[in-house]
Amino acid sequence: MATVDVGRFIVSTEEKYEREAWHAEFLVSAEDVDVDMAIFRELDGGPAFDSSESAAIAALGRGVEFAQSLDNPRVIGLLTLYS
Repeated sequence: MATVDVGRFIVSTEEKYEREAWHAEFLVSAEDVDVDMAIFRELDGGPAFDSSESAAIAALGRGVEFAQSLDNPRVIGLLTLYS
């Protein structure tokens, strides 16, 4: 698991090895890295990589880009409502 603070959000990753490759998903939370408290979770597993580190770095990049787009409080409310 890799974690980075992006303003008021925390982006973290979950890596897993499946189908002979490493994949990582990102989660965006407002207060903690707790998976159950995530306001957004990527569910497609991300692309395949040779190492868990490469998968985590790519997922962090996607997560940071997503978190930086969340500057509108109404978007947070919609994500929370429909998650």
